[in-house]
Amino acid sequence: MNSRVNKVIALSAVTLGICGILSGCSSSHYSYKTPNIDYSSVYLSLKVDEKELDKLEDVSSANIYAYNSSGVRVSYTSSAKPLLTKGRYSYSFFCAATAKNATIDFFNSKGDFIGCTTIALPELGKNLNEDVDINKLYDEKAALSSYTLKIRELSAEKVKGGNINLEAVLKTPNGEQFVTDNTYSIDWSSSDIGVIHSSGNGIFTVVDSGQATITVEYNGVFSATKNYTIQ
Repeated sequence: MNSRVNKVIALSAVTLGICGILSGCSSSHYSYKTPNIDYSSVYLSLKVDEKELDKLEDVSSANIYAYNSSGVRVSYTSSAKPLLTKGRYSYSFFCAATAKNATIDFFNSKGDFIGCTTIALPELGKNLNEDVDINKLYDEKAALSSYTLKIRELSAEKVKGGNINLEAVLKTPNGEQFVTDNTYSIDWSSSDIGVIHSSGNGIFTVVDSGQATITVEYNGVFSATKNYTIQ
């Protein structure tokens, strides 16, 4: 065998060795697995049945809130406008993958609350996009019998100069939601600002001795009160 043939054989052996290392010369040695990606945010579309939405009077805009399993708000969008496609109004926004349920509050052209819906969400984060169908809405009257607002006391220094820290909790068909930070829809007040004065966002300052009732209203419809006596 001549030297040229020996060189060709040797070169072929080296090439095969490299191919074996890289495992790329034969398609039978190559496999690809789709990576398991968990998205921190999901483009969530809440699709409301057209006939259900049309039962509400003059829907002009909506506020959408998403909450985690502990009832803490993780995403929201305000003054949302829907897109009508194939008999469903679609409200879409980027939502944290930790969200377990979402609430849509509907408002008419005057800015009055006219109804809402709350829906449990599937496990988010596995897909970049998620569509959820909604088939039931609560008008204002039905919402008042299905949702309940209450006040939770976080801390209270019932002395002159002290602070009272409160939280508004909305009980929904899908669990409790902390709505104190939903500033577009919530209002805190005191029956006597000479005794207890509202600093906003559920924080009150004790001014003097006496009695006062603290009231919280959500969307101008749901309300709760708590009485205080300051010595």
